[in-house]
Amino acid sequence: VLDYEQFNRTLLDLNEPPLSNEAELRSLYDAYLQQMHSDVRERLRRHHVDDFRDGRDLSTYVERKTLAFLEFDHAWILTRETLDKVSVEAHVERLLNEVLNEDPEANLPPWRGLLDKNRGSLRNFATQAIPVVHAWYRSNGTRVRDPWDSEDPQSIVRHIEDAGLLDFDLVDDARIPELCFRTSCWPEGMPRTLDPVALGLDAAIIEEEERRRKRKRERKTVEKRSIDFAGSKLDTGDPSFAQVFRQLAEKSVAADQSWLQRSRRPKLAEFPETGDSDRSSGGGNGGDRGRRRQPPEDLKQAMGLASEWLAFQYLHSRYPEAVDEACWVSGNRVHFFGGGGI
Repeated sequence: VLDYEQFNRTLLDLNEPPLSNEAELRSLYDAYLQQMHSDVRERLRRHHVDDFRDGRDLSTYVERKTLAFLEFDHAWILTRETLDKVSVEAHVERLLNEVLNEDPEANLPPWRGLLDKNRGSLRNFATQAIPVVHAWYRSNGTRVRDPWDSEDPQSIVRHIEDAGLLDFDLVDDARIPELCFRTSCWPEGMPRTLDPVALGLDAAIIEEEERRRKRKRERKTVEKRSIDFAGSKLDTGDPSFAQVFRQLAEKSVAADQSWLQRSRRPKLAEFPETGDSDRSSGGGNGGDRGRRRQPPEDLKQAMGLASEWLAFQYLHSRYPEAVDEACWVSGNRVHFFGGGGI
């Protein structure tokens, strides 16, 4: 049987490069470490729970949760041809004992169920808190500050979760302002409550803030689905979009028909052939990015409608004897013509 370590040291003595499976060893180590992740996380929770409950900083816990401190053993590069789970477990246990010392007993709820419940509680709290916090800022004549300037409650949840404060005990509404304060996201000078009386806020002020935020959301929605056409901004979700578009388009075409002369048969570019694996490269994240880039449905439908109308005008101008409204048989024809087509 080949003594892998002795063989490599002999190669080094001869000024030859050692035989190394480093990439495979690291891959195996990461795989085994991932299998141990939940057990390591529980030990970290037991070690840091007193830090949480006593109000101490949790930045060390948050950093350790990445498991970056459980480093790959570089000695394996020369001494190991492969890795087994038992060896990795022994290595990780040694590192944990060096860094964390003894493993204390602690009464902690299961992490997964706890985190989900805490996220939900914090999300509900943030939904109620955002208009109150905004109203408090405005009533005190100050600018709304991060992360409360976001309209998304998830920004508050993410801020608290990233600080490690949702990992230990069940969080109720009464404790959330204190958690916000610990992460420096509670408004400075604001009492740690949502009670309007304690905050000196009239209910009407909060209601007006709710209406203001609703109008802001509606404006953003309209802005996302709007297009610029012929010098005008059109809301593609407006029921009158097709009619307004047609009026502007007909006016533009009547004033300048040069676009008809510029339009010609398209030249199709050739793209290199790619396999299915290329089209799906990037995994789930790539797919998610693609979906996020999709325009709003109203905008996509409006683009189709406008393209069909312009295509019809082009064909009708080129072939007036052969092309009339009966040739337009897609569902979009109902926005411009009566009847059902052919």
